[in-house]
Amino acid sequence: MQNLEHLKAGEEVLVFDVNGSGVGQPPDGWPGTVTKVGAENITVNYGRGRRPTQFKRRTGRAEDGMGQRYVLTADVYEQGKRWSDAERELRKHGVLINRRDRFTPEQMEKLAQLVRELPQEDQAAFQFLEGL
Repeated sequence: MQNLEHLKAGEEVLVFDVNGSGVGQPPDGWPGTVTKVGAENITVNYGRGRRPTQFKRRTGRAEDGMGQRYVLTADVYEQGKRWSDAERELRKHGVLINRRDRFTPEQMEKLAQLVRELPQEDQAAFQFLEGL
């Protein structure tokens, strides 16, 4: 999770739930606005008819006892999407990346581009990774 110490009242964020669409979450999260910033928590208004929710500034997790909801800034969400898109492209070519490797979205995109540009016969060398 990201650190939200830099957020100020009025800034836009995205709110996600670990259960996603099962609880009516839009694919790109609920748009929300930071309404209050405290020493340890931020308060976010999001989703029609929902009460303002407090999230921990240090982790972005909801302060509701379960922590199923979390907040991301738009730039962090976009970086995650880019990383996942590149990972999906690499998987198509049989390349599996472990998230512990800590590649940045830019590095992932470069890896995907390199694999895409390989001649077809060289791409076959990666196929042994499929199914692991």
